[in-house]
Amino acid sequence: MRNVNLNILKFLHSINKFYLSLSNIGLEVSYQLSVISYQLTEKTPHTPHPTPHTPLKKLRQSIARIDSQGFGLG
Repeated sequence: MRNVNLNILKFLHSINKFYLSLSNIGLEVSYQLSVISYQLTEKTPHTPHPTPHTPLKKLRQSIARIDSQGFGLG
């Protein structure tokens, strides 16, 4: 019975890791789409390209500022 419980725990752990990996992929895709949106909406000759180290909050604020000026995609 103990082996069965251990196997169930291992199975649940693997499901948990799987869903965490899916959520991480979703966050990465969301971040990449934000970067693409930012790059497409920026109208300056020297577009600053966000890096993985760019704080997401600052990036969203920049996108909101640009959208409020009427340069957005939406």
